[in-house]
Amino acid sequence: KKERLSLLDEEAWKQLPAYANIKFRPAKGIITDTQEGQFISLPLMRMEEMVFIDIEATAHLDGVAAGVTALKDFMNTYRYTDNSYQANNVTTMEDFIKELMVQKRIEFWGEGITYFDYKRLALQIRRKDNTNYEPSARINSKEGYVCPWMNFFILEYETHNNVACKPNPDTSGSLTVTNQ
Repeated sequence: KKERLSLLDEEAWKQLPAYANIKFRPAKGIITDTQEGQFISLPLMRMEEMVFIDIEATAHLDGVAAGVTALKDFMNTYRYTDNSYQANNVTTMEDFIKELMVQKRIEFWGEGITYFDYKRLALQIRRKDNTNYEPSARINSKEGYVCPWMNFFILEYETHNNVACKPNPDTSGSLTVTNQ
């Protein structure tokens, strides 16, 4: 008898729509009743996020080689258990950040976790044609520049009614539009 590793059998998997969110277990494992299954515990920070933060900090504090070793150890222990993950071409901090971001995008697909990495590291956002992005969302940024459209806007209502909330800075005139 085959060990069951999922709440779903093979037929149920085939019926799921493309990109179905199945990362987190519904309450009591109930997938057929939304009134019961909608109550789930969403982790605010997963263990993997903490590990990736630690790996990046290792690279910044102890050098790229130490960061690569930490990344390889994690990936080969928890993701590529056949020890096949290698990061042989990673020799600079820029290379390391690119490789780390690839792994983070895979791990946190659909969770919005890497949004803050893009801001913090001033990474380029590239949404090309022939992708699943809506045409109106194919906004690209320049490398090394954090665009104002990546900032959360705080409504004026909030700043008037919450003394602890500071108004947004005036970013008008800070963005130059060019035909690129």
